[in-house]
Amino acid sequence: MTSCQSKADDLGAYKEWLDTQDRPDDLMFQFPKIKLRRPTYRYRGHLQQQIQAGEVAPATAKRRMGTLISFHRWLINNNYFHPEYPPWEEKQFQLAFKTAEGRAMSKKVISTDISIRAPKSRDPFAGAIQDGGKLRPLTSKEQNWILEATKAKGNTECYLFQLFMLATGARIQTAGTLRLRHFIQPNPHYSKALTGKNEVFKLKAGPGTGIDTKNGKNGVLQVPRPIYELLHTYAMSERAKVRRYRFVAKQSEHPDPYFSIHSRVIPTTRQRLMSYVSTLNSTAVTRRPVSRCDSSSKSK
Repeated sequence: MTSCQSKADDLGAYKEWLDTQDRPDDLMFQFPKIKLRRPTYRYRGHLQQQIQAGEVAPATAKRRMGTLISFHRWLINNNYFHPEYPPWEEKQFQLAFKTAEGRAMSKKVISTDISIRAPKSRDPFAGAIQDGGKLRPLTSKEQNWILEATKAKGNTECYLFQLFMLATGARIQTAGTLRLRHFIQPNPHYSKALTGKNEVFKLKAGPGTGIDTKNGKNGVLQVPRPIYELLHTYAMSERAKVRRYRFVAKQSEHPDPYFSIHSRVIPTTRQRLMSYVSTLNSTAVTRRPVSRCDSSSKSK
């Protein structure tokens, strides 16, 4: 009902403009050879003047022009009238885009030369980003809640997994494909952090590194030195060795093993990983989703 009301308002605004012109009833159906004399082009100019004067918002003008285009298409398709010259010029093209899951898609788009663009304005003080939805960073208190809840589970691998994501801002897809070789270096090189006096281990991610990233882009994870050393200690621990031995006994040895073999946190294929991410996205409210770790996968 709201959509019908807005369309009626848009057509009413067009009628009000027509009434201010000479011979409005004739003007509506006159489409001469000169484009700028056609009512569609003249009304577009009127809307642009209103935008410049601050009388209408760009989004409103865009909607009104879109309604007028749809109205004329309906008139022509239903044989109510046939203009001598086209109400506008249009072109078709394929628009490529990616879904929230990263799947490449395309669709046919018809563009006209009388459409009005209305750039989307984002509130720089909103404290959120658009990434498949409106997402915000976790507060310090929320981060502590996650770590406390994960620690209460008593699962070391899940705790380290969460800690790494919170410390680096890595996506679950990235943290879930860390490799063992990244954390068993005998003499890792540390660099100065971007801010403060702390040190970080720069971990390359993306194609060629074994670590998945969104859309396959190359990047660098800034891993704080205490976090890296903690992960290094775990990777060299007897607990980790026993878990890797059990994994090899069941699944066969992997040429480039993952850092963790937690069956619920680290899927062994991209398909299982994306399925896991989709499950989390249905309940996640932040950029760093909470891993679903259960006590059934603890080492005995």
